[in-house]
Order: sequence, then structure tokens, then C-alpha cells
Amino acid sequence: MQPLWKLDNIAQLIEGTKALTTELADSSKKIDEIVTTIRDISNQTNILSLNANIEAARAGEHGKGFSVVANEVRKLAMQTEQSLDYIQNHIDIVQQTIQKFEAAFQRIVEETSAFRQANESIIQVFEDEAASVKSSGEKIDRLASFIEDFQQTFGEIAKASHQIAQMAEDLSYLNNELTEKFKK
Repeated sequence: MQPLWKLDNIAQLIEGTKALTTELADSSKKIDEIVTTIRDISNQTNILSLNANIEAARAGEHGKGFSVVANEVRKLAMQTEQSLDYIQNHIDIVQQTIQKFEAAFQRIVEETSAFRQANESIIQVFEDEAASVKSSGEKIDRLASFIEDFQQTFGEIAKASHQIAQMAEDLSYLNNELTEKFKK
């Protein structure tokens, strides 16, 4: 039952890719946590620079140099905040794409399972029919008709199996692209 064996291999490849996608989702969440921490530090830096400006203003002429430094620190905090917004937007996109991948993988796994069950049923019917054909010529005629139907059905099954394999390859390619984008 080689077609079923190949279908099992496809299912294993899909599960492996799904596991990689889960790892990618976990990494994305960790990066999200890091961005949150950096954002907190940026906010604290901004508050400190405002406090420094206040103290520099109180110091009058002696605080002007300190005020310039505080303003530069504030600008850096603002730039950091803008960069974090940019990173957060991309993390959100990656996480949404991962969710779409997971949903697609689940659908493929379900379809593959249903497809395998259909194959098993067809094969079982064929084996049952082949056993009963041995006893009469009339059954041989029915078997010939059944074989024609089976060949047509099996051709459709083979085509569907190829489409599932192509979908798995496409998802794997998209996962690799996503991984590459995420690394950037």
C-alpha cells in the first residue's frame, strides 16, 4: 500500500513543519517580551530626561550643559520608542502569519487523515471484492467494472495526494520565508 505510506510521510512532514512553526511562535513571544522590557526602559529614560531638564532649569546658567545632554537622551528615548513601534508591528504581522500557518497545517492534517481513511476503505472494498470474485464469472464482470471505477477513483486520489504534497511543499517554503523574515 505504497500510496498510504507516502501519505503517512506527508503527514509526518507536515507535523514536523508545524512543530517548527510552534517554535517560531514561541520565539516571537519571547521577542515581544524583550520589546516590552526595552519599551519600559525607554519610557523610564524619557522620564529621567524630563526630570534632568527640570533640574537643569533650576540650576540656571550652570545647568545648560546638563540640559543639552538631557535633551539628547530624550531624543534617543523617542527614537527608541519609534523603533520599538516598528518592531512591534512586524512582530504582530509574524504572529498573525504563524496563526494562519497553524490553521492551514491543522486543515491539511485533517484532510490527509480523511484522505487516508478513504483510501483504506477503497482498498478494503477492493480486497473484499477480489476475494468474492474467485467464486463466479458474474462477479468477475463486476470486478472489471469495479476496477475501472477504482482506477478512475485511484487516479483522482493520486492527483489529490499530489496536490496535498504540493501544499505541504508550499507551506514549507512559506515557513522558510517567514523564518528568514523573522531572522532579519
